[in-house]
Amino acid sequence: MMASASKLSLVWEKFDQSIRDNLSRLREATDFSDVTLVTRDQGPSFPAHRLVLAACSPVFRRIFNVDPHHHPLLYISCVSADSLRLLLTFIYEGRVEVSQDHLNDFLTAAEELKIEGLSTSVSGNKSEDMQSLQQQIESENKSEDIQSLEKQIANEE
Repeated sequence: MMASASKLSLVWEKFDQSIRDNLSRLREATDFSDVTLVTRDQGPSFPAHRLVLAACSPVFRRIFNVDPHHHPLLYISCVSADSLRLLLTFIYEGRVEVSQDHLNDFLTAAEELKIEGLSTSVSGNKSEDMQSLQQQIESENKSEDIQSLEKQIANEE
């Protein structure tokens, strides 16, 4: 009779950070890029990786399943170049800084492309990430309102 072998669980403690760093480096160097994205405003083109885009968006997954081309050029008509650049930063790094002025366009683009972590239509409900984003926005708005009130009070004194 053989004794059952015990299993060891190996964990890479810095896996998330390593993946994020390496994806960022691949994006910057355009290493292994296999899709190019262009936008409605004829801004710059954006090299990207189908695997990364498909992992973050059912829209991209569907497109890549239909188009077997080895390096497709995708015209994204619903997104400006600025929004696409910010969305790609979010997709590759898991975070992005967006100005208040550009936030609505950015979130609309994320919704159109159903970017996970930003789109409410990916799961059908508001995701925890989206709720967190709304809380951050509300907090920043409150902070700006408080600063504005403090300035008014200082001016009145």
